[in-house]
Amino acid sequence: MRAAGLGALLLVAVASAGCDPEPGRDDAGSPEDAGVDGWEPCGAWECTSVAVPLDYEDPASESIDVRVLRIRARRARRGVLFFNPGGPGVATLSRVDELAEQFGLLVPDFDAILFDPRGSGQSAPLRCIEPALAERLRALPASPADDAAWVAVEALMREVAAACTEGDASGLAAHLSTEAVARDMDRIRERLGEARIHFLGFSYGTHLAAVYATLFPDRVGAFVLDSATWRPPVAFPEGEEGGHDAALGGFFGACGADPACAFHGGEGEGAVAAAWDALAAAAPSSLDFQAAASHALRRADLESYAADLSTAEAGSFAALTARADAFYGAAEPEPYATLSPLYATLRNDAPCPEGFDLAAARARWSQLETTAPRLGAIELFVDLACLGWPSAARSPVGVAAPSAPPMLLFGGARDPAAPTREARRLAEALGNGSHVVEYLGAGHGYLTRSGCVLSTSVDFLRDPSTPPASATCD
Repeated sequence: MRAAGLGALLLVAVASAGCDPEPGRDDAGSPEDAGVDGWEPCGAWECTSVAVPLDYEDPASESIDVRVLRIRARRARRGVLFFNPGGPGVATLSRVDELAEQFGLLVPDFDAILFDPRGSGQSAPLRCIEPALAERLRALPASPADDAAWVAVEALMREVAAACTEGDASGLAAHLSTEAVARDMDRIRERLGEARIHFLGFSYGTHLAAVYATLFPDRVGAFVLDSATWRPPVAFPEGEEGGHDAALGGFFGACGADPACAFHGGEGEGAVAAAWDALAAAAPSSLDFQAAASHALRRADLESYAADLSTAEAGSFAALTARADAFYGAAEPEPYATLSPLYATLRNDAPCPEGFDLAAARARWSQLETTAPRLGAIELFVDLACLGWPSAARSPVGVAAPSAPPMLLFGGARDPAAPTREARRLAEALGNGSHVVEYLGAGHGYLTRSGCVLSTSVDFLRDPSTPPASATCD
């Protein structure tokens, strides 16, 4: 979640929301009556651990602890608001200093509930892809050129799969899935003594919300899904790529029309695209070059991205490599910590096609030359783990929650990772009359970019019975 400018936006949104305490209120009582013991001081907040089954198909067997943090409501309490910033594999509690003040302003009448999903942070973290292995993954070519290159990709993907399955003595990797995290959320709800929960999710967090609603539709309160994603329950889904290429094309057009753009500004869209293609061919790491582009397009900081491209054209790819480092989490206190739970969760959520082999991988990659020639690899690369990953032990949850209350879904007209079509597909799959609002700007994650998205979200959290006033937000 981007913090710049957020305080002012939040204050405007809260002021416009008014102070009427009635619409959408839960009959939940005060925080002291919430039914949870074992809370302990956790900086300025409160923390506890909730024991959950490692395997929900055998709930009486081994358990793991999920770490939970509560930020108290600042005024008359409506209920609890769960939060997920995206992922999978992203620890939430490490960002609490950044998030706490934002929550206090955005939703002062909810207890905000943050937790590290299983496999991440302080909740039984999975560490099977060590930094050295992650660096070797980054060094693979985005588009292997010949038989030898593809054989090297397959060998390394088999090594990754073995490290996270055969090398996982805890058995945790087999039990990392969105369904399991959703069930963990419901165990937290039980411990809190709440009849229902409210939810604010970004990106992957929107898929988590949809799975929770599928499993527990009668426990759904006001759900706001920013950068809503539709995730087909299979690896290498057909027709889902292309969002990054479309957003990159928007950058080419904008830069080509603006003489102030640092990368061939004012020379026309074609000139910018050709210069970008030349850099892609010359980059020390083709996968890092794509990761840097994804990072910039998601953050919508395209002015500085243009400057980084210009610097690379002058001979230094350092700034683009730093963007790739940020994309992969290489500079975090625990480098590459998200990769292990990411790979495991995606393989359990989206099982590999039956009989998937090197020939199938090459065929899918050849499709990208037409459907997403510039950035398709960064969208689908993690699915190449299918070259070595064993089949999932159980089928993933198919999203459908017709009896759940309508939700508020935001999709982005220029979002590389969650274009508006995904929000519409998710709303259709839920089948509960959810509202879709299109953010017309660029980037991934809109709450911190748009006063309209922010105020619409606040209004819905306070009164989910009232549909949004507009189908679009600037």
